Amino acid sequence: MKVLQAFIFSCLLIRLSGCLTTKPNPQDLAATAAAETAAAASPMPTPTVTALPTVTFTPTVTFTPTATSSPVPSPTQTPFTSSTPTPTITQGPLIFKDDFSKEDPSTWTNCKVCNWKDGKLLIGPYTPGDENNLPHIITCETCGKHTYYRIAVDAALAAGKANLSFGLVIASNENEVVMLGIDASQNCIAARYDAVNKNWQLLNADPNLVWNSMLKAGKKTNHLEVIVKPSIKTAGKVDYFVNLNGSPSFVIEERPAAASQVGLLVDNSNLQVSFSNFEYEELIP
Repeated sequence: MKVLQAFIFSCLLIRLSGCLTTKPNPQDLAATAAAETAAAASPMPTPTVTALPTVTFTPTVTFTPTATSSPVPSPTQTPFTSSTPTPTITQGPLIFKDDFSKEDPSTWTNCKVCNWKDGKLLIGPYTPGDENNLPHIITCETCGKHTYYRIAVDAALAAGKANLSFGLVIASNENEVVMLGIDASQNCIAARYDAVNKNWQLLNADPNLVWNSMLKAGKKTNHLEVIVKPSIKTAGKVDYFVNLNGSPSFVIEERPAAASQVGLLVDNSNLQVSFSNFEYEELIP
């Protein structure tokens, strides 16, 4: 402000000095007088310095989306796994059925003369003298070895003599082979072969008088069924329940309990037998 006043004062001095040397004209004198009067009446005010307002910047709140734990998988992304545990499948008792509609030598082993035809398994005839004239046993490998089980089959004479037997191998283990044989003359015999002493033992008494009426004669089909259960009388033993054509026939009691294989039986070489509808079921006592 002092500088501005000094500047105005200097200008006045210059104008005054001009007036001393040169005769002023009326317009200049009037302008000078007006300027002086304005300066005297309204001196330049001292400007008030106003502080600049403080600008406070309010931060903008940005909402960041929370990542989910299980995003929707892209085509190349593996989806998240469920926390639900996968149930464990416990294998139950073995059940095996064979309608002989297709050839299966992996199940029926030792079957040297076998032919699968029209839903039947034809076994025999064998060469005479083969296997020292012992019964021909065809083992069911798929059935495995169990102590308690049910076995059944339909059997019929296809060719050969009526008095030659065929049927089921009830149990086969290192100590014995137990067989159920029928023939076309309506006889039924349950017998045991001692694998240690090499001899035979009849297990059902007087078969010709009791069970012949339950069997169908000739080349008709007979249904054979044997159920092996824990012995009713003695712990550690088993009973064989024999059913012929759906009727309870006899029980072979108190046999040694042992894990055994089962199979089919053709007793003589000069015989051909037709088997169908084989069933095997492991039993859990």
